[in-house]
Amino acid sequence: MNLILGLDVSGVRDFNKLTAMGIPVEDIDNSMLLAAALFQKAKTGDVAACKEVREWIGEEADTDAGVQIIDDY
Repeated sequence: MNLILGLDVSGVRDFNKLTAMGIPVEDIDNSMLLAAALFQKAKTGDVAACKEVREWIGEEADTDAGVQIIDDY
């Protein structure tokens, strides 16, 4: 899998999309293409894609954050 992800983007259209996003030519490979596709899905509000992006960048959602249970009895 790492071999495939490290290969250059073969499609001119995909390559042009990445350069239009401002990605430097020397950084364009299949892993960047995959990341850009995931980013585009997240931008449209795809919750699963948003969660995946957060996980990739190390901002995993803490589902219990801010919740405090107080036993008053």
